[in-house]
Amino acid sequence: PTLSLILAAAYLGLGAWRLNSGWQLVTKDVADNASRGWLIAIGVGVTLLGLLAAWKLSAAIVKPLAALQKAATRIASGDTAARVDIDGPPEIRSVAGEFNRMLDTRAASEARLRGIFDAATDAIVTADARQVIVAANPAAARMFRGSLADLIGMPLDRLVPERYREAHRREVQAFGTSGEA
Repeated sequence: PTLSLILAAAYLGLGAWRLNSGWQLVTKDVADNASRGWLIAIGVGVTLLGLLAAWKLSAAIVKPLAALQKAATRIASGDTAARVDIDGPPEIRSVAGEFNRMLDTRAASEARLRGIFDAATDAIVTADARQVIVAANPAAARMFRGSLADLIGMPLDRLVPERYREAHRREVQAFGTSGEA
């Protein structure tokens, strides 16, 4: 009779039931609460372990990516010698290595271009959108009887004879608009 009472109570989902067998008294609520407590403790433990693993993983990813961003910012600010430490997970190490290789390739290309620019016997002057000289070669400095430092930052109009300045301005403006010389 006791077993059928337990099965009936469990089957019907009755709340608090008791099993009285001689001197033993077991309550379903106490057993459920103990099981529920263990399940909550295990759940909290697994969640904490998951959070710890996520924190460690994010630190392993975020730190190298922050270094990559910092190097990119330095390069954008004109620090052409900036490089990235190759650190972190394999994918990030690969990106950092390629980033450094790209910077080395760029530096080599700029050095070749600078060599051609400086060795040219013809004057070469480049200006920005405001028509201010941003680069000139030694031949330009000789032609305009000044130093490179004098030329850099100078308005381009100062190198154009006065009688041609207005026509030059119109041509530059037309070039800026149409892209045709």
